[in-house]
Amino acid sequence: MHKMDSFLVFIILTLSTIIISFIGVIKNMKLLIKKKSKPIHIVLLIICTLIFLFFTCWLLIILSFQSYNPDSILYKIFVKP
Repeated sequence: MHKMDSFLVFIILTLSTIIISFIGVIKNMKLLIKKKSKPIHIVLLIICTLIFLFFTCWLLIILSFQSYNPDSILYKIFVKP
């Protein structure tokens, strides 16, 4: 597999993980607001929040490193030759 293809697969997997964890945060917050929560929902809320924050920061770090790589697409898009 080409280096750029694996990078795109990584970005897609990271974005899908962020979206799924964000949905988990929203669902657990709704249960906490309605006072229908069990202790497992609080644990799931904490886990989903940590996953969301970790993968969001991870994606931002990776994208910032790619923006300084002259061979990357991000560098070619944002930096005028």
